[in-house]
Amino acid sequence: MVRPGGGGEFPPPTPALRYFVNVIPGGGPRLLRMPDRRRYYTGDRVNPLVLLRYRNGGWPPHGKVTVTVSRPDAGAGNLLSGAKLSPPADVDGDTLPARQATLAALEERAGRPVIGYTEEELELFDDPDNTEGRFEPGGIFGRPLRDFLRMEGSYTFHFRARYGHGCTATRELIWSLHVDVGIDPGRTDVTTTLGPARPDGRRGVTLVLVPRDRYGNQLGPGRPDAVSVTGAPGTTVSPGVVDNGDGSYTVTGSWDPASGNEPGVVLQQPGRPCVALQAPRPAPQAVDDGGRWKPLIWLLLLVILVLLLLLLLT
Repeated sequence: MVRPGGGGEFPPPTPALRYFVNVIPGGGPRLLRMPDRRRYYTGDRVNPLVLLRYRNGGWPPHGKVTVTVSRPDAGAGNLLSGAKLSPPADVDGDTLPARQATLAALEERAGRPVIGYTEEELELFDDPDNTEGRFEPGGIFGRPLRDFLRMEGSYTFHFRARYGHGCTATRELIWSLHVDVGIDPGRTDVTTTLGPARPDGRRGVTLVLVPRDRYGNQLGPGRPDAVSVTGAPGTTVSPGVVDNGDGSYTVTGSWDPASGNEPGVVLQQPGRPCVALQAPRPAPQAVDDGGRWKPLIWLLLLVILVLLLLLLLT
């Protein structure tokens, strides 16, 4: 740090100068997020593990960590299913996708954000129950959160660590997480319509799906590429899923009654186990035979009467 001064053999006195100094101390522990690359869906368990350690591997004494979580109070899938999907919009030469365009229109009509956020502060701990079974304290803090990711959207975790005895220091870390709708077979509606039998014995089938998670939140329209769809045993699906724009999706294909399985599909979301969806088989419809069997029935009755008359005459 220097102050301006004149030159020469006898420089003038340096002027008074107001100043401030920023100091970034070296060393000290770092607050880091434990590696976590998995995808999260509604209903999943999440443990926001963080690490408070020095670069040499030690950790400070008397560490305490809290986290403030900001989470959405509404899901885009629910909002879009109720409003129905609008077409993509053009904004200054750029194309705004249909989902984002519809949400923007809803916010414009409402005059406010349609998705709000609530905050909750939680304390993290370093015992085995909260650090995935780590028996010895090692500067790792966590807290398993079950039934916490109840709504799709962005979750923000603001960690604050305090450590030291007498002279207390702090560290902060912000981490964000996106949560998608985890499709649940028990809450997803499936409607099946069967077509007439084909020469090979198979029947055409149309399935209309309304994907929902365990809490009843809808996947919503505009997401046909978010889930891969294949046929359940006995069902073959045609390429392409039709987005009906109201949160429902139509899948067509064929079904083999001889397979012993009901018509159905299998949904696969990235990073999740497959989900099988089946609906009860529709009641068989009465077949119109065009009345071709009626003459044969009358002929059979006539033969029976003739036989009876012959028996009586003999």
